[in-house]
Amino acid sequence: MLYTVILLSKNTKFFGGKVIALLVTIIVGVLFLVITWTPIGIISSQIMVRVSDGNPEDERSLWWTGWFGAILILVAIIIAALILPFVIPYCVFRQISKNLP
Repeated sequence: MLYTVILLSKNTKFFGGKVIALLVTIIVGVLFLVITWTPIGIISSQIMVRVSDGNPEDERSLWWTGWFGAILILVAIIIAALILPFVIPYCVFRQISKNLP
C-alpha cells in the first residue's frame, strides 16, 4: 500500500501527486480503522448486553456505557483519520524519496 502511495505521488502531475496520495492514504486508513474497530464495538456491545441481562436496574445503569464507548471509538477514528494521513506520508515520503531514483 505504501509503495502504491509513493508511486502515485511520483507519477502524477496533479499538485505533484500529493493530493492523490493523500486521498489514497485517507481511504485505506479509514478502511483499516473500520475493519479493526468494528469487531471491538460488536464484542463490547455483546458484553454490555450480557451484563445487563436479568436485572432491570443493571440495564438502566449500563445503557449509557454502550453509547459512551461508541462515541469514544468514533472520536478516535476521526482523530486518527485527520492526523495519520498527514503524519505518516510526510515521514515516509521524506525517507523513501531519498532512496528512489
